[in-house]
Order: sequence, then structure tokens, then C-alpha cells
Amino acid sequence: MSSTRKLTRLNPKLGKKTIYKLNSFPRTPVNTTKELFSRTELELVECCNFKVETARNIQKRAAKWIVPEFVSVLDMMTENNSPFLATSLKGLDEALSGGIPFSSITELVGPTRSGKTQLCLTLSMLTTLPETMGGLGGGVCYIDTERSFNADRLIVIAENRFPQYFGKDERGQANLDKMTSSIHKMDITSSKELTKRLDELQEFIIENDVKLLIVDSIGSLVRKEYQNPVKKCGWGGPLMERNDILLQQASKLKYLAESFRIPVVVTNQVITRNRSETVLPRECFRPIKKSREEGPEVTAALGNTWAHSVTTRIMMNKFHIRNLSNLKFTILNDLFPPNLQELTIVKSPIAANITIYYTIENEGIVEFVYSENIEKEDKRQQEEEIGPMEETDKSDAVPSQSLDKKKRKSDVAEWFISALWA
Repeated sequence: MSSTRKLTRLNPKLGKKTIYKLNSFPRTPVNTTKELFSRTELELVECCNFKVETARNIQKRAAKWIVPEFVSVLDMMTENNSPFLATSLKGLDEALSGGIPFSSITELVGPTRSGKTQLCLTLSMLTTLPETMGGLGGGVCYIDTERSFNADRLIVIAENRFPQYFGKDERGQANLDKMTSSIHKMDITSSKELTKRLDELQEFIIENDVKLLIVDSIGSLVRKEYQNPVKKCGWGGPLMERNDILLQQASKLKYLAESFRIPVVVTNQVITRNRSETVLPRECFRPIKKSREEGPEVTAALGNTWAHSVTTRIMMNKFHIRNLSNLKFTILNDLFPPNLQELTIVKSPIAANITIYYTIENEGIVEFVYSENIEKEDKRQQEEEIGPMEETDKSDAVPSQSLDKKKRKSDVAEWFISALWA
């Protein structure tokens, strides 16, 4: 057993006297479950004056507490409550089978101004909504490490997305006050403070009925404190210390997500590196073979240690149009908004690696459906080019219009497929 949960959390089950005797263990006190299982029954009997049955019973209760209960697939399929938080992005919710999954860590990765905080604010607002409106009807714990939380922006998103529920009348203002009072913001200034706060967050979650935990962002603190993690690398060096802190934070986030069955959303930054360069110097580890691919690569920060700790990773980035050598593609480029961005699921145990497109509007993150917008633009341009016609000429113009429309749609489909696979 490698769990390091404190035995003080088992007070109702073990009793204060039992825990006091374990904490008074000679030389090496027993404070965690890992220390408890490292002792034999004979050591517990001799040092704590326990009976053999009592010592065995203590270890059984602790083992039952830290080992998760099994769940059959039938129980998961017949479960009434949906274990997902809907994001209101139809394409993303369909790919993730309902939205942000419960009892796991979901990571939002992207550069500056990609909409990570905007999506976090939208999820916070959606969590506070009643269950009849697709929300969770609970509170939100928003841990802010970059001072990027904006309360005014949160109110603007709520009023524009649900104007009937957050209206200007008394009822709307009451709903708005309830929403803002349910979102609790915490400012963190160091990685050690974040680790300590996560360890003490259980009572806060219970008292405030927290249904969503957000950390924005998880990588800003350690990247500032360990700016050159590979410098003077070695066992016990900066890189190992940084990875140890990240593993502790990931373990605590997973424990909170699984224990309280809530979704945990964290944001992360990106780094740009050349594919041909080695990640670590040769003095530290075995040299990595150079890749044949050249050019910069945009990837998530914090390395593979943190990447294996998250369950779902979503990459957010600005949409770059490629393959514009043909003139018709340049003309079709005008049909897409200039603030178009793309969201890709790069890691998920239940979803494929799909990409959806979105824009940042007054109501927050809004999914962009290109087919509907192009069809509307086609109708508008056809009306401008053809103009008003007489009734006798309409029958003759219909076949040519339908052929032009089909050809334009085929051009759009060809352009979009080439842009995705470029």
C-alpha cells in the first residue's frame, strides 16, 4: 500500500484513543496509512498494547477505506445521475459522452488568449445553475494562481448566455447573487501553498457543497520557481524536486475528485521546442534520439510526468488557415470569423481525437458550425448577384442556381478537408 492518507480522517471509525496510541508509536509514530501497513501485527501489539484481533481489525478498516469499491459495467450503465458536466459545446459534449467527466482531472492546454480562462468561467457559471437547466446546482472552488479571474466578465457571460434567468428584474438579480455567492475564489502565490491548500480542502468542499474544482493554472507557479529545471540536473536536483511537487498535487487532486465525485479542471501553458532537439542534457539521462521531423512543436508544459497524471487533455489554439494557394480558397476565407479558434481532444479514455471550432463572444465560448454559416452566406451572395427576377424567369434560373450551390458546397468541403489534413 502506497497511500499516504492521514489516519486522523478515520476518527469516527478507529476512535481517538486508537489513533492517539498509533501517533505515540516509539521513535517512528504512525500518522498515515502507509506507515500503518509498514508495521506488522506483532509490532502493533507490543508497542501499542493492542490485542491481536484489534491490530488486525485496524489494518482491515484502513485497507477498506483506501481501496476503491468495485463497480460493474451494468451499474455504470443503469446509473441515474449523469457523471458529466455539460460544457454547452455540442461537439465537445458529444465526443466526451456528455461533457467534463467526474472523478478525474481534465486539463485545458493553450497559449495566451486562447480562451482557457473564458471556458473556466463558463463552466463555473454552468455548475451553479439548477439541475433542470443542465447545471449541477452546487458551488465552485476556483483556485487562481495567475490573477486572471474577472468577476465582471463572469457576470457578462451569465447575463448574455441566460438573459431570462439572469435578467434585470428582481428575480434575475436574486439568481445572479446566488450564482456569484456560490463561486469561491482562492489566490495562491506558491506551489507549496497550493499543495497545503489542496490537503486542507476537504472540509471546505463539504461545507460549501462544491461540485467543481478549478485550478487556473497548474503550471504557472512551478515554472516560475523552477525556471531552469534541467540545469545542474541529477538525482535530487531541481527537475526531480519539481516533479515531486507536481506528483503530490496530482495525487491530491485525484483524491478530491474521486472522494467527492466531482470534476476537476486545471489549465496549463504551452512550450515551443524543436523536434530535432533533445529534451534533457546527456549529463542527466540517456540521450534521446533525434527525430527526423524538423520545425517547432507546440506542446503542453510540465513534461511527461504531469501528462500521465491527467485523464483528459484538451488543446485550445488559434485556427490557422492553410493551403491558400488557390484563389477560391482565399475567397472562402472571408466566410470564417477572424477570431475563429480550434479545440482538440488529444488525450481521453472515452473520446477520439476530434477537433471542434469556437469563438469567444459576450456569452463566453460559443461553438462555430461552419456549414450553417456558409449556407447563409451563400444565400446572401446569390441574392446580391442575381437580384430581383420576374416570375417567368425564376423557373429557368432554378437549375443553374442549384448547380452553382452544389459546386460551391463541394469546393467548401474540399477546402475544409485539405485544411484539416494539412
